[in-house]
Amino acid sequence: MINRSYLFLLFILQPINDFSCSLFFSDTKLTYYFLNKEDIIQVLKAYNANKGLDLTEEEWFNNLKQITVECGFCDNMKVYKKNREAYKGSIADVSEILRVTVSTRKNTPNPYWVLKILGEAEVTRRINKVIEKLEA
Repeated sequence: MINRSYLFLLFILQPINDFSCSLFFSDTKLTYYFLNKEDIIQVLKAYNANKGLDLTEEEWFNNLKQITVECGFCDNMKVYKKNREAYKGSIADVSEILRVTVSTRKNTPNPYWVLKILGEAEVTRRINKVIEKLEA
């Protein structure tokens, strides 16, 4: 059984331009992901080290797949569905960690374009802010 002991909750406190949010770990049922806190930090640090925002969309996605595998997640949904216990999660989970971290939303336009529009400095700032809150 996969150890997903922390509930990753995201409460939006102010508009996105401030990126003011708080992360909580509890059993309250709101927007949540059953992921281990350390795994979330690992994914964010790995992505932060190699964002690939200078790549094309296809190259960026392949880069994200590589980060996914390095962090112990599965980069192929068919493989993941057949053997969930072998992985921490799937590429969909990694994408969602990134999406929520950067936009504070579960549903966004294509994450590649959101990241490109925000730019490397702003993406780095937002990721670092979430990592800081998770490590506190």
